[in-house]
Amino acid sequence: MPAGKPTSANFGFLVAHDRLLDHLGGLAERYFVEDIGTWLMKPRQFGEVLAIRHDATRISRAPAI
Repeated sequence: MPAGKPTSANFGFLVAHDRLLDHLGGLAERYFVEDIGTWLMKPRQFGEVLAIRHDATRISRAPAI
């Protein structure tokens, strides 16, 4: 993954925030035509990474008890 260069036409805006999400979005777009079995995994991986990132930000902002 080149630093700062979008890999996806539809997910390229994410490169400024999270290069991995941009990369997975680009792979999903690519494999949609080339390999449907692989394509099915990319949206799942995208969702898993997004959930992990979201959870990590919620935990880091949680007030101390």
